[in-house]
Amino acid sequence: MVAEVIELHKNKNVRYPKKQASVRPYRLWDAKNRRLLQWRNYAYSWTAIRGAWDEIQWAKIHTTIEVFNIANGQHIATFKVLPGRNVHRFVKQGFNIRFNKRKAK
Repeated sequence: MVAEVIELHKNKNVRYPKKQASVRPYRLWDAKNRRLLQWRNYAYSWTAIRGAWDEIQWAKIHTTIEVFNIANGQHIATFKVLPGRNVHRFVKQGFNIRFNKRKAK
């Protein structure tokens, strides 16, 4: 095992295989500052929406946080803090539900 890793490191052109199951395509975007929120990468849309809701609670007024999928560029949700700490929340239909893959008995 260790010998295999040492052999891989000798050849600098070899890239490690990327497991598609470990990719986290859902990201949070701060529209006002035009930047990604660091460390906010999610594997599922419902956890990304929950993460955006948590972030918007601490954000300044007139901040907009968007949830999108980097795999296809799809916009999923938008959260905006309005004056009076009111939060405008828009989530596309069908994305705010956590689906249970088990069959009902």
